[in-house]
Amino acid sequence: MLTFNEWTSLSKINECVIAKLNINGSNILIKNRDRAYIAPIEIVHEIIDGVEVAYLHDKVTDWSEGINEFGIGIVNSALQVKEDEKQGVSKKKKSGMPKTSHDSTKIRKALACNTLDDALKSIVEFTGTDPKGVGVTGETLLSDSKNTYLIEMTSKSDANVKKIKSSELVVRTNHGIENPDLGYTEGKKKESSHSRKDLAEQALSDSDSVEGAMNSIAYRLTKDNAMNPYRDNPRSKMHTTAQLGYDLDDKILYVRYDEKFGKFEGIVRNLPLAYKPKIQIVVAPVTPEDKGETTK
Repeated sequence: MLTFNEWTSLSKINECVIAKLNINGSNILIKNRDRAYIAPIEIVHEIIDGVEVAYLHDKVTDWSEGINEFGIGIVNSALQVKEDEKQGVSKKKKSGMPKTSHDSTKIRKALACNTLDDALKSIVEFTGTDPKGVGVTGETLLSDSKNTYLIEMTSKSDANVKKIKSSELVVRTNHGIENPDLGYTEGKKKESSHSRKDLAEQALSDSDSVEGAMNSIAYRLTKDNAMNPYRDNPRSKMHTTAQLGYDLDDKILYVRYDEKFGKFEGIVRNLPLAYKPKIQIVVAPVTPEDKGETTK
């Protein structure tokens, strides 16, 4: 069993690939979620402030991101500046586990909004109990089926909000674009962040479905595992533990988990009796075929 200090160190590392693309006139969001531990995840399907939401929930860090009944979705990738790495982690907790992430609460709050503009305002302005008094940090893609916002922010920088054209493909990893001083700015981590972004952009350019887009960034696009959008070398520190895909038009949440590096612990449904859900959830393990591999 990991010590508290080991959990705390690992929970700070969040290197991901997020993307927005348009398929058949509708926006979709996808993500490869990388962690440095075997991530136990569940899907929570519930009502928050009168709004139906469904989201991935990391049971170690409380991290959450997903979609709501109005077809609004959120994905986020960290900008690993030192201050952000410390955010949401307590020095001591009786359970020996990291403290609840402040950004998780903020994302769930934004998912409870019924318009994209209200969700944008929440992401930028709602600080919850965060002592740093900031909104959702990192690179955040907020979208419905027709409109998308990209928000780039850390606890040390103001929010940079950009509206994305419907036809535009957008990929973000762990370095700042609007502000190049944010995130990984040197060394191997910078090289990895840029490589993962560039390769994902190439792979996603001709996707024709949500699941096809998820497959395209699950493939081995380069021999160097650290530079690949999907990282599955057991000898490496960082591993892709799960993939997310949002069909924002039909309100479908796709979740794929890597059986080597992640652990799926089920769907938690906290919905009223006789309630007819508006969101569909599709969960499956990542298979060799999803990654373009052949098995004998």
